[in-house]
Amino acid sequence: MTPSAAAEFLAEHALLLLAVALVLTALAVGAVMELARVAVGYKETVWRAMDVVVPGHLWRPRTYLAVHLALGLVLAAAVVVFADIAEEALGGDELADFDVAFAAALHGGTSPAWHTFFWYLTWLGSAPAITAISTVVVVRLVQQDRRLLALMFAISQAGAAVLNYVMKVSFGRPRPENADPLLYASSLSFPSGHAMATIVLSGVGAYLVTRLVSSWRRRAVLVALLLSWPVLIGFSRLYLGVHYVSDVAAGYAAGVAWVAVCVSGVEIAMRRE
Repeated sequence: MTPSAAAEFLAEHALLLLAVALVLTALAVGAVMELARVAVGYKETVWRAMDVVVPGHLWRPRTYLAVHLALGLVLAAAVVVFADIAEEALGGDELADFDVAFAAALHGGTSPAWHTFFWYLTWLGSAPAITAISTVVVVRLVQQDRRLLALMFAISQAGAAVLNYVMKVSFGRPRPENADPLLYASSLSFPSGHAMATIVLSGVGAYLVTRLVSSWRRRAVLVALLLSWPVLIGFSRLYLGVHYVSDVAAGYAAGVAWVAVCVSGVEIAMRRE
């Protein structure tokens, strides 16, 4: 199937694919949370079994290093994905052809009602909305005397905005041909600021939820809602025609990389504290 044919097929079923993505996100979060709950329940049993083979003082302190190793692998994978997307999308390869074909096909099949819905929805990923939400979260964390987490959260949001601006200027990709100038503040497109900002806020927010919420059921629901948010915002940018698919995907990849850096940094800081 050619990129154009694939783009037309996906654009024709775009809303259905969005629904599927949201359902899969919820199921994935639920599965991961359930596995984590079971693992925590049997943690002491597993540790006692391992202590028989290797004394606990030799391996237990290294579980902290395993966390950072995992975060490092996430960071490396996200950077590789971002670099690959940038090379393919900006180098005129098949992904670039798909971007243009999908944007044109989706623009031709939009409805006024859905356009209005996503026009309002996309504001939830804008700079004012992200700033307002971040301010509330930071204030709440400070009130709970969790100043280190508050500082990390503030740095994560400000850093994401700065990084996105630098990348937009560096790559200099223009918006899609049919983009409405009223829906964006900059004429530069790659990577999507809305996608990156929401994935960073959602990712760091999910980390805070797993740290601060004791109920596994509440954790699962909150994390599922948080991770569904960037999916909706990213799709809204596509539906409104202000971004290419690769813009949104690159925004997600860059955001995941930055979340890994922020979480690793605060874990190190809290351990030293």
